[in-house]
Amino acid sequence: MWLTAHASVEGSSHAAHNLPCQDAHLCKLIKDTDALLCVVSDGAGSSPLSHLGAGIVVEAAYKHFSRLLKEKGWHNSHTPPASAAWHEVAKQAFRGVRQTIEAAAKEARVAPQAMAATAIVAIATPHYLLCSHIGDGRAGYRTTGGVWKSMIQPYKGEYANETIFITSPIWEGNAPDQYIESRVIDEPVDAVVLMSDGCENVCYETTIFNPEKGAYQNKNTPFAGFLDPMIDALHRMYAQGMDTSSINRFLEEYLAQDPVFAEETDDKTLILIAKK
Repeated sequence: MWLTAHASVEGSSHAAHNLPCQDAHLCKLIKDTDALLCVVSDGAGSSPLSHLGAGIVVEAAYKHFSRLLKEKGWHNSHTPPASAAWHEVAKQAFRGVRQTIEAAAKEARVAPQAMAATAIVAIATPHYLLCSHIGDGRAGYRTTGGVWKSMIQPYKGEYANETIFITSPIWEGNAPDQYIESRVIDEPVDAVVLMSDGCENVCYETTIFNPEKGAYQNKNTPFAGFLDPMIDALHRMYAQGMDTSSINRFLEEYLAQDPVFAEETDDKTLILIAKK
């Protein structure tokens, strides 16, 4: 029941210096279910092996979140879980992801911080939507009434481009509740978008000018003027018989070559989902 397009592309700075893309993503059905699990991970620019960390995050997130979703029976439930229950499961899954990174770092004989990466996880079932994240990036959805809404608030630190990562020291006591945001979306949805922050300036309205205060203020709203045509194009490509691999290549080329994205220095990941 899902139409998807997804790609990760190097930013212009990484391409110019022949550095690997530090973003990673995953978008696939949970086995034997109609639940689509999507993950976006953005490796820390200051961490030398964050491209490996991002890759580990998306694979480990799929493993832990899909297992727990099935254990709870939420994959085939018409009723969404309570927000508190989902948050506890998300924390448990993210702990598993962190442990996977720690094991990989130990094997590579590096500190886990060398593989620092963020994580956004969204699970689209036929009846509701679940989302949880650590760090920055953006994620939103479109109601069947055509209204785009955000489903995460990206974590921004005190300084520019500062955020937190799976490997950050946020796991003691109740600290995870301050840094892990979880949402249950229980309203009719026909499209979903996830992205790393390399796409947010095009795909989101991130600031708005307040004339009363004479200053710009933070905003966190998916930009319908960009996203609606992208979802329409996704429907058209499937209707024309294009296969998923071809659609993903088209999106990859678009993120790499289109003028609105080509000069973006940061790596770019975009996942688009639409109901058939």
